[in-house]
Amino acid sequence: MTLLDIQLIDALCDAKDLRPIFEHKLKRVAGDKKNKLLVDIKSAESILEKVARKNISPEAMGDVLRAAILVHHTQPIEKVVRRIKKAFTVIKIEYKDGSGENPYKGAYHIDVLILNMRCEIQVMPRTMWVYKETAHESYKAGNPGSSRDLFARALLLRAIKQKSYKTKKYKWSNYEK
Repeated sequence: MTLLDIQLIDALCDAKDLRPIFEHKLKRVAGDKKNKLLVDIKSAESILEKVARKNISPEAMGDVLRAAILVHHTQPIEKVVRRIKKAFTVIKIEYKDGSGENPYKGAYHIDVLILNMRCEIQVMPRTMWVYKETAHESYKAGNPGSSRDLFARALLLRAIKQKSYKTKKYKWSNYEK
C-alpha cells in the first residue's frame, strides 16, 4: 500500500464520519424547502484524477466532502450565505462575479471546517446547476474554448433539453461522469 492509498482511505473515512454532522448543519442553513440540498463524498476515482491533475494530496483537497445548496429563484442567495457564516467556521468565501473566464455569475464557493476537515459548499440558483453540468463535462474532456464558450454551449444544450429539465433530478452523480 502506498502513501497515496493511505491518504485516500483516510480522506474518504473522515468524510464518511463527518457527513452526518455536515448534513445536519446544512439542513438548517438551507432554510426554505424550495431550496435543494445536495451532499456528497467525492468518489475515489475523482479524487485520484484531481490528485494527478493538480499534484496535491487528498488531504489538501477541500471538496472530498462537499455540498451544494440550489436556491429557488424566489429566495435571496445572500441570505443563505449569511446563515452559512453563522453556522460554520468559514475559511474562504469566493463570489463568482462572472468576470474574466468565469461563467458562474452569482454563485458562491465557500470553504468551511467540520472538525479538522475542509469542506466545500456551493450556493447557486437551481438553474445554474443544470448549466454547470455541460460546462464541467466539456472542461474535463479538455475541449478548447473559454469558460464563457463552455457556458454558452451549456445554455444551448439547456434550451434543447428544455422539456427534460422540468423533471431532472439534481444529484452529484449526474455530473461526475
